[in-house]
Amino acid sequence: MKPTVLVIAGSASDGAAGLQADLGVVGSLGLHPACAVTAVTSQNTLGVSDVHVLPPEVVRRQVASVASDLDVRAVKIGMLASMETVSVVREALWNWGFKNIVFDPVMTAQSDGSRLLDDSALESVKSLVGRCDVVTPNSSEASRLTGMPVSGVREAEEAAGALRALGAGSAVVTGVSDGGDVVDVLVSGESTRLFKRDRIATSTHGGGCVFSSALACYLALGKPVSGAAEAASAFAYSSIERACDIGKGIRSVQPSLARGEKAY
Repeated sequence: MKPTVLVIAGSASDGAAGLQADLGVVGSLGLHPACAVTAVTSQNTLGVSDVHVLPPEVVRRQVASVASDLDVRAVKIGMLASMETVSVVREALWNWGFKNIVFDPVMTAQSDGSRLLDDSALESVKSLVGRCDVVTPNSSEASRLTGMPVSGVREAEEAAGALRALGAGSAVVTGVSDGGDVVDVLVSGESTRLFKRDRIATSTHGGGCVFSSALACYLALGKPVSGAAEAASAFAYSSIERACDIGKGIRSVQPSLARGEKAY
């Protein structure tokens, strides 16, 4: 059977981020994309106008349907929205024994800062971090999870270490500012690595989704965390380089046009 990456995430109606971006990355890198939808957002490049959270039991059934039939080699988790959904996903990870679990703890929309995670769910999210092989927050998400300010590389390293202390196998704090560069900061059990690129002078939507989904793909085919993160960082950067205007607001990354090592 063709290897599958299961994406557990919210739908973005503009197709620029969330579930739609995740599935596009998995397909672009040569694996089969499967999904469990956690929420449906009404959004475009200008912002989010509505969020409808699906019943947790519906999420549970979607995961079970995929896991009982397909060859799931990795799981990418994105927007979970509610404490109840977080609990269902945490239980599913345990029950199905998934490996190569990548968690991108989505909390706000990049287009307008709309809240995509209930405040009440934060502690549950922290407990989910401990079930995952890699957690991939951006600076603000890392700060919210750890209670530590994250504004540079050194602080990102400290926050990543704190996330590992919660139980994550590895942590990557993405998109950290470092002068004229942007850095993805990986802290694993083996080492700390920095993946540094020139900053692209534009605001984009979907880069974190692309990075975490690509990371799951590379892990699915047996790359070690360090190599998978390096390849995912390069792929995400390439998709940001090719960002384009699809609407009147923030630009959309283009994973379908990105250059990267095929996973399969």
